[in-house]
Amino acid sequence: MLAVIDITSYLEAQAKDLSIPGVADSIGIRGQDDLKLLEHYHQGKHYILPRHSIKYSFILNKGSDALAECWINAAASRRTCRATFKAFLECHYGIPKSHIDLKKYNVDHLHALVVANRMEHGYVRLALTDARVNQAWGNWEKNYAKNNQDGHGLLRNINLAQVAKLAGVLPPTNIPTEEYLLDFQIRTGGETDDNSLTALIALLMRGLRLPPGMDPTEYAMTPAIELNRRLKRKTELEKRRQVMIDPATIHIDLNDFREKKTKVR
Repeated sequence: MLAVIDITSYLEAQAKDLSIPGVADSIGIRGQDDLKLLEHYHQGKHYILPRHSIKYSFILNKGSDALAECWINAAASRRTCRATFKAFLECHYGIPKSHIDLKKYNVDHLHALVVANRMEHGYVRLALTDARVNQAWGNWEKNYAKNNQDGHGLLRNINLAQVAKLAGVLPPTNIPTEEYLLDFQIRTGGETDDNSLTALIALLMRGLRLPPGMDPTEYAMTPAIELNRRLKRKTELEKRRQVMIDPATIHIDLNDFREKKTKVR
């Protein structure tokens, strides 16, 4: 049975629940008609909070061994999101509303609203995040939404950047260095094969500011190709996984590697 008794244990359970894309990854749906699909996907049932309406929010209960999910209408205000999430924690887990320090934590959509609107999603999943980390990812998410023209879809799945945010990993501010990528993989439990690494680099690059006239896909793949030649340190990575070096001791020099933004031929 999942033991959630306070904010700390909730955050730990949340990070675990959203740590593996493809397993517990639903963060956006089109509307009420897709609730059955969501329930079937998670083998759960939804319910409505007291004095709330299905029009505005619902809770997905996945059983005593899994974390419940709080979903909100994508058009809801930030104030409504915070109030609904507090009500969810108090109603479902008995955590008093007063125990959520909104200066330390943010109640935020896992699904960027600009992308939710583009995909015609009426509901998005809420999460509790470290305020400093969440706000640091803000510009990255705006660029990602701008550089990726997502089409319509029934569900929106979580990506590694959102997993990293929940794990407390700060976003890259420039082309990600080798050290940053190693730290990212360790703290998110990411795969170490070349294909996964290439996909990770491409994902991170899509949230960075692009040079004028540069195609997002082309820009993402240019450093991926070059870095893939250099990142052959899997033995060291595995050792660091075992030792779990404190990320604060890892020196990240953003000037260590700057890719010439030339077109891939």
